[in-house]
Amino acid sequence: MCGIAGYVGGGDAIEAIMGGLSALEYRGYDSAGLAVLGPDGVVSVRKAAGKLANLRAALGEGSLSGRVGIGHTRWATHGPPTDHNSHPHADPGGRVYVVHNGIIENFHTLHAELAAAGAVFASDTDTEAIPLLVCQGLDAGLPLEEAIRQALKRLEGANSVAVISPLAPETIYCARLGNAGGVILGRGDGAVFAASDVPAIIPHTREMTFLENGQFAVVTAGGWELTDLDGAPLTAPVHTIAWDPVSAVKGPYRHFMQKEIHEQPQALIDTLRGRVHLDEGRVELPQMNLDAAFARRISRLHIVACGTSYYAGLAGKFMFETLARIPTEVSAASEYRYYDPIIDANTAVLIITQSGETADTLAAGEMARERGATLWAIVNALGSQATRIADGC
Repeated sequence: MCGIAGYVGGGDAIEAIMGGLSALEYRGYDSAGLAVLGPDGVVSVRKAAGKLANLRAALGEGSLSGRVGIGHTRWATHGPPTDHNSHPHADPGGRVYVVHNGIIENFHTLHAELAAAGAVFASDTDTEAIPLLVCQGLDAGLPLEEAIRQALKRLEGANSVAVISPLAPETIYCARLGNAGGVILGRGDGAVFAASDVPAIIPHTREMTFLENGQFAVVTAGGWELTDLDGAPLTAPVHTIAWDPVSAVKGPYRHFMQKEIHEQPQALIDTLRGRVHLDEGRVELPQMNLDAAFARRISRLHIVACGTSYYAGLAGKFMFETLARIPTEVSAASEYRYYDPIIDANTAVLIITQSGETADTLAAGEMARERGATLWAIVNALGSQATRIADGC
């Protein structure tokens, strides 16, 4: 899950945002970035693939300052984890800067429409459509706030968004659409903090408001105003969070294993979002490089993984054999190379690896390819070695 951190107030936005992003590292990420509106009215952006240490290095020593900004830790969905795909994203004219958690399910339609209108994309992400849509509204004469609302109405899927602009130098615009990662607002001492989860805010305040589906917030240092996407005023309760910082990461669960077990349904939803279209009975997996004729040729499936990925493979075996009627074997990656598995051109080998760098799993995949199998990967880290050696992922 991506992480969002925002700050508007009288203090140092850089320090507040980086602290918030550090508190969200547990969610996993492969790149990070931030945008800060400086005292000169210019928005400066820094972003870097890899860990937050890379972003800190890109920031330099005191080279940026400002009292309004947004930051992001990205878990790649559209486009590999590179500097130019990291958030925030902006329009070419630098009027709108956006960070985003979720998947824009109608991205391809919006991309085609924007490209036909002359828009130039600087990244591979779905997120970049948002500032470009906002700018379409600005060019049509809409005020900034209304242009953002209208752009958000165009998005399909579950998405959380934070926006800043030099056109509104003391403001962050936040919205939650559907059941994407949360948007939480907290009022501190002369400042307001925005984030996608409690741990990013709890060092500053325990009084928090949680945005619900369809809610839009105009956030300033003095507080926020809530409306729906049509501008109708809303109210939301302020909750007092009693957790300490460690408990905030665990949420209501006794320990992290329990938390991960209970998060599995949402993790599956996030994985399928934007790829499964239930209303059309259609599945889109373009990175699999798979067509119907090729799928029919596959007569055997081997699932290869380590640890809990191996247990996921055992659940997968049941589904593949029950639903697709494809004979499926599941093997521990550390043993797969040593028992001379039966592999041919009609065999697909599916490796499962969270990091995409698990040595035994990669070695098993390389051997399978050498023997003529088709190699597929399920992986959390796009751009990792597993995605580079696989025929599809």
